[in-house]
Amino acid sequence: MDKAKPRVRIYPIQKETREQRSSRSQKATPAIETVRKIVDSLKPYELSPSNKYKTYQRMLQDPDVYSAVESRQSAVEVAQANSSFVYNKNSERSTFLYNFLKHNTYHMDNTFRELGKNASESIINGTAPFEISTKIDTTSSEWTGRFVINKITYIDPLTLDATKPYVTKDSGRGISHLRQRADAFRDTKTALNITGLSGVKDIDFRKVALVSYNASQSRPLGQSPLDAAYVAWREKILIQDYLLVGVQKDLAGTPVLRIPLQLFEDAKDVTSDAYKTIEDLKTHMANLHASEQNFCILPSDTFAENGSGVPLYDMTFKGIEGNDKSFDLVEIIEQKKKTIFNTLGASHLITGENGGGSYNLVEGKANIAAHYAERDNLVIDEMWNEVFIPLLLRLNGFTDENPEDIPVYTHGEVQPTSLDEHGKYFQRVQRAIPITPAVVNSLLRKMGMEDAQVDEDMSQEDLKELLVLAGLESKVGESMGSSGTGDSQAGGAASDTNNENAA
Repeated sequence: MDKAKPRVRIYPIQKETREQRSSRSQKATPAIETVRKIVDSLKPYELSPSNKYKTYQRMLQDPDVYSAVESRQSAVEVAQANSSFVYNKNSERSTFLYNFLKHNTYHMDNTFRELGKNASESIINGTAPFEISTKIDTTSSEWTGRFVINKITYIDPLTLDATKPYVTKDSGRGISHLRQRADAFRDTKTALNITGLSGVKDIDFRKVALVSYNASQSRPLGQSPLDAAYVAWREKILIQDYLLVGVQKDLAGTPVLRIPLQLFEDAKDVTSDAYKTIEDLKTHMANLHASEQNFCILPSDTFAENGSGVPLYDMTFKGIEGNDKSFDLVEIIEQKKKTIFNTLGASHLITGENGGGSYNLVEGKANIAAHYAERDNLVIDEMWNEVFIPLLLRLNGFTDENPEDIPVYTHGEVQPTSLDEHGKYFQRVQRAIPITPAVVNSLLRKMGMEDAQVDEDMSQEDLKELLVLAGLESKVGESMGSSGTGDSQAGGAASDTNNENAA
């Protein structure tokens, strides 16, 4: 009887069997999670009332989110730094109240720019609460003994009690207090400047002003614009992680292993060494595809005994048409990036980024961004006109004021116009509007020249002479060669006449 041919078991050099990787009890699930399902499972947790403010801070670590938010915050900061009070100069009472408000803001510990910067945090958190602190004026002025604003303190929403940020009153019709966590009151010595056992500090809502984004009576703390950008941001982060793993592994496609047919035949016996070898190779291929394994070593034997020819074992990576994936992760990441900028109203920052886009397109995108910033500033203006100014008037007994006499706080330009553009605008409107001292002074104020006002009683002749001396006299209809009345047309007509004479 022929002697049976001994079976040779081929072991991969990397020794990592399933028995070594598994535990005695089942830990895994057969479900396959996709990026969408991961995001759906994370969103309720990360945007919950107890975690959303922390999530916003994590989102700001992303350069795309930060750039979009910083663009809007900068527009708010610039506009608030150039804010002013508009009042009726012809009213003695309005002038009195204006001087009182200017005195308040001048001696206040905060600047308009600082308040604007803090108020723009509502773009991140959805809300920006402020506590108003007042004092008795002790300066040597006509306002001595009156109540003035001492400081406007920003309350970071991160310090509010996550479970119950505010207390309602009148059966939920209003708010009586904000609730700030005790750990927000720790000083450098870690001592608590707070009394009571509740662990929070109640802040009287009558002294609180809110700047809230998308706020309503039923949702006073508003809703953050970052909520709408969350899905795109989280998906981008997850895909970037997967892309980084792929770059590190430098693998693309599904791993395909070629082994001798004889090994398959021998593996039909589940108790054979060939069966165990194929099962081990399957494990290694699965680990490679899941990026859980860095490499796999295979025998170098060939079908030819002299070492030449096709290898007995061979491994390749197959994708669509055998060379790649059916999608581009980099392109997907770029799409998520565009979604973030569009959602936060900052698409002008990436317009033409890849060499495309016209000047008109960029300008149009910038105008859209200006509309977002305009809305942000209007909310801050309301805080001044609906809370700060009325509070000061009530504290000082100015309760019977004519609404027309109360100065109105207004922000500066979101996109400051150059003096050159102002000059062109002034020349264009001279034929359309009456040029009076009031109109000229209004235009001068828009140009930032409050100290260069003309006399309100100046006659029309003197005003016209002044505009002529300043080079701002109307030149509408005049041209140097394109309107039909300029020198080029006159020269052309003379040329035609000469030609006719010559003929």
